[in-house]
Amino acid sequence: MLMLRKEFNPAVLFLIFALGLMGFWGTALISAPPAYAEDIEDINFNKYEAEDFTIHYPDSWELQTEEDQHGKIAVFSEVPGGYPNINIVQQWDVDMTLSEYVDFNLAEMEGFEGFELKKNEERKLNETEAQEMEFIHDEMYATLRQRQIILIDEDDAFVLTHTDMEESFADNIDVFQHITEEKFEFNPGD
Repeated sequence: MLMLRKEFNPAVLFLIFALGLMGFWGTALISAPPAYAEDIEDINFNKYEAEDFTIHYPDSWELQTEEDQHGKIAVFSEVPGGYPNINIVQQWDVDMTLSEYVDFNLAEMEGFEGFELKKNEERKLNETEAQEMEFIHDEMYATLRQRQIILIDEDDAFVLTHTDMEESFADNIDVFQHITEEKFEFNPGD
C-alpha cells in the first residue's frame, strides 16, 4: 500500500483531493433547486454510517460511494454528478498535521483557474480541531464555490465539502451548515 508521507509524491494526494473537489462522478454543470423546505427542520433525512463518522442527508438526495487503497469518498447530491453536492473524503495513511495538510492542499488549489480563497480559519467540529475554508474557482463554463471542513485523526484526513455553482451557493448554504453542525458526527478512533 502506498503511504502518504511528507516526501510522498503530491500527485497521488492531489488526485484523491481533486476527485472530491470535482464531485468525483462527473462535472455536470447542473444546479439543482435547493434541497430543503422553507423550514429546514421540515426536511426528512437519511442516515449514512461509516466506521469513523455518521452523517444525515436530505432524503431527496442520492448517495454514491467509492473506495480504493488510498481512502473512500461518499457523495450526496440531488442530481448525480451535479451541484449542489456534499462529499466526504476520508484519506488513509496521512502523516501530516492539520496545518501541513491544509497548506499542501491550498498550494495545489492555487493552480486551479480563477482560484480565490474567501475564508480560511480554525474551528472545531464535534469537539475536534478543524480548518474551514471557502473558495471559488472556474470549472469548464462556470464558477464553483466550495466550503470545506478538514479534520485529521491520527493518520486519517477527513475533508467535508459543499460544492455549488457560485450563483446558487448562498441559496443552498443553509443545508450544508445544518448538516455539518447538527447532522454530522465524527467518531475518531472508534
